[in-house]
Amino acid sequence: MYKRFLQILIGTVCCTLVAAQDFDLQTMSETDILGSARYVGMAGAMTAVGGDESAVRDNPAALGVFRRSAVSVSLNWQTERAQSSLFSYKESIFRCPHFAIIFSFGNPQRYNGAIFNNLMFSYQRLKSFSRHSIYSGSFGTSLIQQVADITNSNPNNGTIQSQLYSDWDLYNNPEIGWLSVLFAKEGLITEKDGKWFAIDGTPTYSELELQESGGVDMYDFSWGINISNRWYIGLGANLMSLTYGKTSYYYEEFSRAGVIDHYLLTSTLNVSGLGFMGNIGVIYTPLSSVRLGLSWQSPTIYSMKFSNHSTTDLKETPVNSFTYNKYLTPMRGTAGVAFCFGRYGLLSAQYEYTHQFDRTISDVHTIKAGFEIVVSDRLFLRGGYAYEFNNMRSTLMPRYNDTRTDTEFRRSRRTHYITAGIGYRGRYVYTEIAYRYRRNSDNLYAFAYQSEPFRTLNYNHAVVFSIGLHN
Repeated sequence: MYKRFLQILIGTVCCTLVAAQDFDLQTMSETDILGSARYVGMAGAMTAVGGDESAVRDNPAALGVFRRSAVSVSLNWQTERAQSSLFSYKESIFRCPHFAIIFSFGNPQRYNGAIFNNLMFSYQRLKSFSRHSIYSGSFGTSLIQQVADITNSNPNNGTIQSQLYSDWDLYNNPEIGWLSVLFAKEGLITEKDGKWFAIDGTPTYSELELQESGGVDMYDFSWGINISNRWYIGLGANLMSLTYGKTSYYYEEFSRAGVIDHYLLTSTLNVSGLGFMGNIGVIYTPLSSVRLGLSWQSPTIYSMKFSNHSTTDLKETPVNSFTYNKYLTPMRGTAGVAFCFGRYGLLSAQYEYTHQFDRTISDVHTIKAGFEIVVSDRLFLRGGYAYEFNNMRSTLMPRYNDTRTDTEFRRSRRTHYITAGIGYRGRYVYTEIAYRYRRNSDNLYAFAYQSEPFRTLNYNHAVVFSIGLHN
């Protein structure tokens, strides 16, 4: 088993100290079904429907469907629960995930040409990273053995012993990973005849605790036009703000010569960034009962600042900070269809394709479907379902030969959403409420040598309340 993993690790050795992990890219490009209560209640299947502030995020042509100026705000309460064979946790979050103001200009008496021109500014929370989890038990092997093998795979490992007791010289060497230096200074790996060995001992207990925080916020400036009540075209310019913080505590006990010994590796990572993304979309109504929607979202170009630091029981690394000026998240395309049944309601469905530029990460495919039933002129019932397939390649491993010492990584798999909602629209005021259930699974590894991953099921319950005013 060690040889197989060692081959993978050698293939992922990175010779620069400023490379961002592929798993960071996966985490930072994930989104969620959040926003207005109508959007959430229909599981986000509104690319071809339009007429909703949060739908503009997927297809800016949705803004062209509006016939009134409006302002709206949403409040969101979420409970996150995770469960595996070794742990469970629960956490509740309350926030304002959505605000929008729309300016509508036009003449509803016209039937041809540019009937409405609409402008919108909105704020949306696209993703929350808040999570706290603990994994404990037997991990099958020791992280120390993995670090020893990583160190031996590095052709510059001889430098470690010769400069081991200097101040920060080894940490400034871009050819040597900080995990190797930190474990060597702590005495967890030792050198003999040019080869590094893990200290003697059999792992008896291991524990990994993760604390994550932050989120992705989007500030949207969009324009939409209604042409002859048949074509709806939209453009959007979006400013993205991302914050992510993670602290990992890896604790290991092992028995050697009849004595129980232990160590604790603490790694912190903080990321902040600003990015820009644009999108364009169209909705076409070939028949009064049919709408077709199509949109394209550009990659988000981020300027990211990364900072990381780590400690063991007796030693620590310096703080490493750097800026990544062209950090690309994926681009996304969406296609949808909606069937309108007059005063009875509508059905809609859409497909989303997220393309990763980093070919080590799989593309993401998402299917959404939703419905809206008109109970009366003012009362609406909604429901929806969404399925996201995101299976990371099994050979993908983090880079262990740079400044990062957080060894854990996740492989996300499938996500299911079930939603329901109800809305009331008065002459000037509308109120809506929606419920969203999200279930997804992932495999978590404390480090690459771990024999079996932690298969974790994550459950999220969310209630969204929206209130709006329109003229």
